[in-house]
Amino acid sequence: MNKEIKKGFQKMKRILLSLTLLFAIAASAAQSKFDGTFESGEASLKFWKKNYSSASYPASLVKTSDFLSGETSLKLTASPESTLSVIGSGFNLEQNKNVELTFWAKDDGAKSLTVFLEVWNPKGHKGEHLYVRKEFKLSDSWKLYSVKLAIPSDIAKYPDISAGNINVKLLLPKSKGAVLLDNIEYRITEK
Repeated sequence: MNKEIKKGFQKMKRILLSLTLLFAIAASAAQSKFDGTFESGEASLKFWKKNYSSASYPASLVKTSDFLSGETSLKLTASPESTLSVIGSGFNLEQNKNVELTFWAKDDGAKSLTVFLEVWNPKGHKGEHLYVRKEFKLSDSWKLYSVKLAIPSDIAKYPDISAGNINVKLLLPKSKGAVLLDNIEYRITEK
């Protein structure tokens, strides 16, 4: 092999390695910006966007004195006219593993909260939709809740898996009142 071709392959190898590193950094960026304790103030609120199906943005930060740790919680205020929701995007996933979202919540007038974990390709959904939807009946005291989604390896059936992205949606039914949330944690676990 001549020296110019060899140098070209070495250069291409360095470029591919650099791109792989950049993609890994970008994939973990959303999770590194995620603050499920809400103690970083407005910066932690910016992670949760108004979901496309929501009539308005229901999220705000409130000071709480009755939670186990910290002073700030996420408040989602419901509306009797329409369902409202927020979405957090960019959580990582791994094939043949579970993804799990745990959170503390309490009812502040709204009696339930629906949580979606969905595998989604932000560049365009294809194939079957892989998600879990779970409705939680809340109490008026802080309680720990959890939802899991098993990630298969069948990319032919679920092509969105290859994007490596999980969206988390928090949905309020049509009602009065609010829901308080704190210590939201996302993790990848063994099946």
